[in-house]
Amino acid sequence: MKSLMRLFPQITKFLLVGGVNTVIHFFVYNLLILVTSLTTGIALALFTSIAFVCANANSYLLNKNWTFRHKLTTESPVGNLEPDTQKEDVTKFGTFFVVSLGGLFINMIVVYSIVSYIPPFFQLIPHTIISDLTLSTLWANAALLMATAFSLVWNFIGYKLLVFKAAAKDSHTSTVKNEDA
Repeated sequence: MKSLMRLFPQITKFLLVGGVNTVIHFFVYNLLILVTSLTTGIALALFTSIAFVCANANSYLLNKNWTFRHKLTTESPVGNLEPDTQKEDVTKFGTFFVVSLGGLFINMIVVYSIVSYIPPFFQLIPHTIISDLTLSTLWANAALLMATAFSLVWNFIGYKLLVFKAAAKDSHTSTVKNEDA
C-alpha cells in the first residue's frame, strides 16, 4: 500500500499529461474528420495514426521532463548535450516510441472494431434533430474515447517499466533518503 501511495503523484501527473495529449489527439482527429467527412473504417485508423504522432511528441516531452522527471546524465559547461547524452536521449525516445506504438496499435484495433462491428448507441436520436454525419462523428469519438482508456493502461506500464525506469529508481531512492532524514 505504501508503494502504491508513492506512485500516486506520478500517476496523477501521467493522467494530466494524458489529458493534454488526449485533447491534442481529439483535435487533430476531428479536424481530419471535418476536412474529409470520412467517419468509418480505415480512414479513422489513418486519422488516429496522424493524431497519435502529434500527441506522442508532446507526450514524450511532458512525461520525460515532468511526470517521470528523467534527467540526462551529462552536460557540457555551455549547456549543450554531449554526444553520449544525445545517444541516451535518442535511445529513450526510441523506446518511448515503441511502447507508444503498442498503445497506438491497441487504439486503432479498438476504434476500428467499435465503429465497424458495434452499431452506434446514438441511433435512438431522431434524425430530424441530428444529421447522419454528426451521429457517425459522435460514434467515432466515443470509440476513440474507449480506445484511449485501453491504451492509457498499456502506456503507463510501458513508460514506467521500460522507458523511464532509471528515473523511477532515482525518484524512489531520493524518496527513501528523504524519509530517513
